[in-house]
Amino acid sequence: MDERTIRTRLDFLGFTSSDAELLRSMKPRADQAINGFVKEFYDYQFKDPEFASIIRSNGATQDGLESAQAGYARMLRCRQWLNRGLSAQAPIVPKDL
Repeated sequence: MDERTIRTRLDFLGFTSSDAELLRSMKPRADQAINGFVKEFYDYQFKDPEFASIIRSNGATQDGLESAQAGYARMLRCRQWLNRGLSAQAPIVPKDL
């Protein structure tokens, strides 16, 4: 995703520095919750035999999906990702996010 697209999406969502501060304050809890949320989600999904069959027939595993999804969730809250595409002014997302 290029910088212009990211900026457009953040603007569309009305993402502000206050939102960034709120995300920063939630970081420790988010880090703890991501793995549990992803595991619970895929435990539920894999109860559906058709879903499980499709995933397995494509060479994927539940563990692999959980790892990828948790990594994606962490990337979404990552400061470097959020700061890409923002104006040359001070970053909207704090360094420690």
